[in-house]
Amino acid sequence: MAIDTSFLNVGIYNIPQAARLIGVTDARLRSWMTGSFVKTKSGPKRQPALWSPHLPEMDGKQALTFLDLMEIRLVKRLLDQEKSMRLTHIREALTNYRADNGGDYPLLNKQLFTDGQFLYRKAVNKGGKPLLDLNRWQYVFEAVVAPTLDSVDMGDDALPSRWWPKGRGVPVVLDPSHAFGAPILAKRRVPTAALARAMEAQGSVESVARWYELDIEDVRAAIEFEADLAARRLAA
Repeated sequence: MAIDTSFLNVGIYNIPQAARLIGVTDARLRSWMTGSFVKTKSGPKRQPALWSPHLPEMDGKQALTFLDLMEIRLVKRLLDQEKSMRLTHIREALTNYRADNGGDYPLLNKQLFTDGQFLYRKAVNKGGKPLLDLNRWQYVFEAVVAPTLDSVDMGDDALPSRWWPKGRGVPVVLDPSHAFGAPILAKRRVPTAALARAMEAQGSVESVARWYELDIEDVRAAIEFEADLAARRLAA
């Protein structure tokens, strides 16, 4: 599958922006994207990056696409949901998947699942029932696994096209075809950051809603979303 790298529709995020959106530290995300060193009995050992970003560096800084962001989100979820999942499991699974399938964005493949400890893929030409364990390279049954993708809209290419970071009940969405992938209100596509700045200037949610001709609840949701990002930035 050819990847369209037009800046107009892939989204653009630097590491600090992506880290805040996903909820990890800059250092942790940078180690996933560029590699890191770990201590071993024989001395420091370099761990390679999980994958190579699909955009070149911009002004000397690593740039990530929306789909890079979605894969990072899956990495965090896999590591958070069960203590038994390890980064080495994910790295090994990605290596095995690429060797077996090739292609981009393996973590966003609809056929990938997890049981909280290992990653699985639906087996090819096996009747659709068994799953291939990418870590142990064995077959297991679908009943033991659960899908890992939610709160995303899928495009015609079977890859995420939009992400609802607070769930579909909150009208904030990331859409790489609008505002370079920055968080926006779903209905009017106004960037949440612009609404937060307007709130600082206007002093009330009602004033901002009138100025932008938006529902008060939508404006409040945008401001709360930006406040949460700011809190993560301070906590990092």
